[in-house]
Amino acid sequence: MTYSSSWTDHPEKTGAYTCTYPLVCRRRGMVVVRRVDSRAHWLDPAPGNAARTLFYSYEDPVTDLRGRGALGFGTFRIWDPQRPLETVMAYPHRQQVDGRYYPSASRPATVTTVVPILTRAQVGVAPPTATARVTRTYNTDETRKLHNGTVYAVFGGAYSQTKEWQQTTSIEWATTAT
Repeated sequence: MTYSSSWTDHPEKTGAYTCTYPLVCRRRGMVVVRRVDSRAHWLDPAPGNAARTLFYSYEDPVTDLRGRGALGFGTFRIWDPQRPLETVMAYPHRQQVDGRYYPSASRPATVTTVVPILTRAQVGVAPPTATARVTRTYNTDETRKLHNGTVYAVFGGAYSQTKEWQQTTSIEWATTAT
C-alpha cells in the first residue's frame, strides 16, 4: 500500500474548486492511499506471483467549519490497468439541507465505469484510444426530517437509474500515483 500527500492526478485542477463559508477547500495536508498492490486474487498469494495494482486519485476535498468537519472528496477514481477499468464516483458533498446538514456527502450521486473493449494482445500494446463500454448509475437519496425536524434520516436508493453505451475514449495507461 502506498500513501501520499499528493492526492490528485490533476494538480492543475486544484485551484478550480472554490468554497465559501462555511465550506473550506482543502489544498494540502491530507495523506491518502494512492496505490494498492495485492496478491489476494491468487490461490497462492506467494511473493513470486505478480501483484494486481490499483491506483487511486481524489479531487475536491471539502471541510465544513461549523462542526461537521471533513465532508470528503467530490470525486474518487480507481484505475485498474490490468483489466483495464476505471471507476469514477462523484459525491454531492456540497449539497446542504437547511443550510447546515450534508446528508448525502457519503453516498455517490453517480458511479461511472469505463471498460475499454480490447483483446489481451491490445492490452499488452496499451493503445492510447479504444472503444469502451460506459456504465453510469445515477443515485438519488430521500432525506426525511424526523422528530419535529430535529434529526434527519437518509434513505439511500430512493431512485436509481443506470445507463450504458459505447464510445471512443482515451486511455492514460501510466499514472502519477507512486
